[in-house]
Amino acid sequence: MRHRHYDLSAPKPIPWESPLSEPMHRALKGESGVMIGTDYRGVQVLAAYEPVAIFDAGIVAKIDMAEIREPFIKASALTFLGALIILFWGVILLRRISQPGIALEKTLKDLEESEARFRSLVEGSIQGVLIHQDFKILFANQAIANILGYDNPADLLALNSLLDLFPPAERADVIRNKDARMQGKDAPDFYEFECLRKDNSLIWVEIRLSVVEWRGQRVIQGAYIDITQRKSAEAERELAFQRLQETDQLYRTILDNAPAPITLKDPEGRYLFVNKIFADRNHMSPGDVVGKNVTKFWPSKKASEILANDQIIMDTGVAIEITTESLGLDGKPVYLQGNKFPVFNTNGDITAIGAVYSDITQQREAEAKTQYSQAQLQSIINNFPGEIILKDVQGRFVLINATFLRQRNQTQESMIGKTIHDIAPKDHADQIVARDQQVMEHGTVLTGERDILLPDGSSVPVLWTKFPVYQTDGALMGIGVISVNNTDLRKALNEAREANKSKQDFLANMSHELRTPLNAIMGFSEVMELQILGPLENDRYLSYAHDISTSAQHLLELINDILDISKIEAGKHELVYTDVDLAKVVASSVHVLQGQIDQKQHRFDFHIDAAVPNIFADASAIRQILINILSNAVKFTPENGEIQLEITTHKNRSEDRPYVCILVSDTGIGIPEDDIEKIVTPFTQSGNIDFAGEGGTGLGLSIVDSLVRLHGGTLDIRSRLNEGTRISITLPCSPADIALDTGQSEA
Repeated sequence: MRHRHYDLSAPKPIPWESPLSEPMHRALKGESGVMIGTDYRGVQVLAAYEPVAIFDAGIVAKIDMAEIREPFIKASALTFLGALIILFWGVILLRRISQPGIALEKTLKDLEESEARFRSLVEGSIQGVLIHQDFKILFANQAIANILGYDNPADLLALNSLLDLFPPAERADVIRNKDARMQGKDAPDFYEFECLRKDNSLIWVEIRLSVVEWRGQRVIQGAYIDITQRKSAEAERELAFQRLQETDQLYRTILDNAPAPITLKDPEGRYLFVNKIFADRNHMSPGDVVGKNVTKFWPSKKASEILANDQIIMDTGVAIEITTESLGLDGKPVYLQGNKFPVFNTNGDITAIGAVYSDITQQREAEAKTQYSQAQLQSIINNFPGEIILKDVQGRFVLINATFLRQRNQTQESMIGKTIHDIAPKDHADQIVARDQQVMEHGTVLTGERDILLPDGSSVPVLWTKFPVYQTDGALMGIGVISVNNTDLRKALNEAREANKSKQDFLANMSHELRTPLNAIMGFSEVMELQILGPLENDRYLSYAHDISTSAQHLLELINDILDISKIEAGKHELVYTDVDLAKVVASSVHVLQGQIDQKQHRFDFHIDAAVPNIFADASAIRQILINILSNAVKFTPENGEIQLEITTHKNRSEDRPYVCILVSDTGIGIPEDDIEKIVTPFTQSGNIDFAGEGGTGLGLSIVDSLVRLHGGTLDIRSRLNEGTRISITLPCSPADIALDTGQSEA
């Protein structure tokens, strides 16, 4: 046996879990024997194993099959040649002996027995043996026939050329190696070739070649071993290794392109792997980092922190979360949140420590901004002169400002988490909870006024607003309440009410004082105009009397409008509800204005649906509404204009009750868009009135709007300059129940 391995390489240890350690497994089980297998090089070996019970151990001895086969092949060849030589000399001796004898017969018998033994040795070999001269097969044993898929050696001898056993791609190498060997040039002793079997399938063979004498001629002898399985195993290992390399490269590519730093260290703190972004942030390449210890890479304080975290993982075997500060690619500080975790081998031992970090700089900045905004908002809330509270959907206080707490001598700790039932009488608390429920169910905003009773016994009038509070996803979060001290407002309101009462009293008195002389003026001017007491000598006096009567009538209408709006504002205008036939009211109203319509030569169209019912309303108010609207249409529509009046009926979907709609449209001068909202304010007129050359008090539409509201209806005005105006009035067929605000407050 040669020293060490057949190729003189040094032995290497074999992992216990590897299939290559099977002989030792058997020895330790108490078995003894031999087996053929492969070692870590993929080379076939013969292993002998034997238990050593006294030491509870085992012994395994291995030898390369190539080392075993070499002497065997040489012995086979030499034996075969020896047999041929003996046979050759035996024939010569037989020819020289002229007479038969017992000695000659014995010699021939010995030669035949020797040749039979050598042939049996060659024929029974597990290695294929094949001899050829210039690729003409001279000898083949059964083993080579079996390897190549032939029934017997004779089939091989019948081939035209040994080259028929090799694929075309291999034949040039076979010829070149044969020529070199026959010419005595350097040529390898061992070859690995693909050979063609009888069925044209390919197998791998290992061939050991040598030049020998055969019947006086130099021939090439080859010993063949089927290594197809070994080659398949090598190919599988190569494919597995290639796939492993591809997988490793894939993982490295993924990790290198990850947006966050990733590291892997051994238990001693040396970096085994870092991805590209980690290296880039430290202005290095991954190769510059791998192999370095954290103590050589980071400042001592940071290195100590890293090693301390690593030690926690080594001691506990559990992943931990950390937050650290580093530098970004632009050199600015960044905050990283990392997950450090142990990496185990198959035995459960920690072999490395991995870390994956995510950049939370933006999150930190957002949190800082949020905290700053919250601080600002909290400062505003706490310094707000009124009370601000927030309750969750269960009615618990979750936010209370300083004003609320200060006025009630409470603290955040004493109030947060409580409900209104904890701080208020049950009746009052029940009312608040009911309104809370209304806000949550309908998403409405409620307002009111009340006097709050303070712990010192004093009371403060407040205006409150209650509103729903929603999360960003639209889910209801709770209810907010803002209460503002309205002592000054209430005082100002009372003063305004007193002033308004004085105004109303003044207007009432003045209107009475004005009506008396106006009636006299109108009466006497009419007597003069009709010449009841005799004809006037001068026609100019007759004209003056007419002017006096017209002016007095206009002044009386103005006074009546002022009194009407004053009554409405003072809440003293009482409606007298009766069954009103709108068609009759329209006819009466149009009759009053017919002279003006004819004078300006307007085209007037009126349409009322047959389905329009009588409405329960104040007939006088409805008539005044129609006269005021139609009067404006006639007044502010140039001559030869068009005026339309249409009355229809419909149902309000939300209230499911019938309404009538009165629609008046004209082709007049129109109203500027900015003036539409103003013209329903008392004594306010559109800027187009001067252009139209028509006068007015600015009370007509204000009175219309007030009377419509008193009936529970709505007024809608739409207009375009120089195109016309469209006024729509919607009135319920029966009076609505109008709920007045009682002034209750919230907490």
